[in-house]
Amino acid sequence: MDIRYVLMNPTGNRTILVESEVEERDYKKIAEYLLKKEPTAEQVGFLDVKDKKKYRLNMAGGEFCGNATMSAAAYAVMKGWQKTPVKLRVSGAKQELKVDVDSTSDELYTGTVKMPSPVEIKTVSLEIGGSMMKLPAVIFDGITHIILSGIGIAKKKAEEYAVTWSKELGAPALGLMFYDDTKKRLKPLVYVQSPETLYWENSCGSGSVATAAWLSECGVKRDMYEFTEPGGLLRVVKKGKSYYLKGSVLLEKEGLLEMKEAGNNSKKEETKRETEKKETVKNKRFWLNWTGSMARSTGVI
Repeated sequence: MDIRYVLMNPTGNRTILVESEVEERDYKKIAEYLLKKEPTAEQVGFLDVKDKKKYRLNMAGGEFCGNATMSAAAYAVMKGWQKTPVKLRVSGAKQELKVDVDSTSDELYTGTVKMPSPVEIKTVSLEIGGSMMKLPAVIFDGITHIILSGIGIAKKKAEEYAVTWSKELGAPALGLMFYDDTKKRLKPLVYVQSPETLYWENSCGSGSVATAAWLSECGVKRDMYEFTEPGGLLRVVKKGKSYYLKGSVLLEKEGLLEMKEAGNNSKKEETKRETEKKETVKNKRFWLNWTGSMARSTGVI
């Protein structure tokens, strides 16, 4: 079976949505193939459209993603599956979500997602540069975000921390939100354990809401929080205790992954690994033969 998908662009956080029916056990494998095929994409979600009124989005790692939710809702309107507001279930969110979708053109939409509220906002102790630091953690059902306000960490080190902290905190999906309060800039780094992905994302919906919730907890009360992210502007509106994510979604591409193509890639990778293994064995034999002959010629043995 071939896999039909679309590449959506919600404020730069390019998301592949798989329309074809895929078994959950195959999510990781298909996601890995698609991310190789579409190198600008940052994540993969799988649509369940068997019942259009019970529309569902499952992210490949079971995490929650606000931008992917907005993309799935916009796509439902494009396809005529639902009218706005779109109702859907999303992995990592316990309640059904509603998304208001407006059409700017045939391919460009704006969306407003009523986001899940954080389960907890707490302080955690994490090691940075050999010292333990107390950092705010905003915990959702489907993802945890660490807010790093005014803290600079080298790119490679930040990536190492994302992986390490994910394991330490028992968070299968972890975001590091580097926040510059002066310029209201947010730079998201997101790690998902399975399938193992690590991206400096162009924007992060749940991370934006996490930062807004943390600012509100710190006493920075606003009706709207605006964050300039690498891919553009995301807005978080606060009404009472609820948070709404506002952004835009562009349909960039409709694609097809031929399973024959995926199988060929898999075979190529397997052949490459086998070749590398044989080369390693060959090199070891050469080294052992060479060292043995050298030892004999010098009289060591």
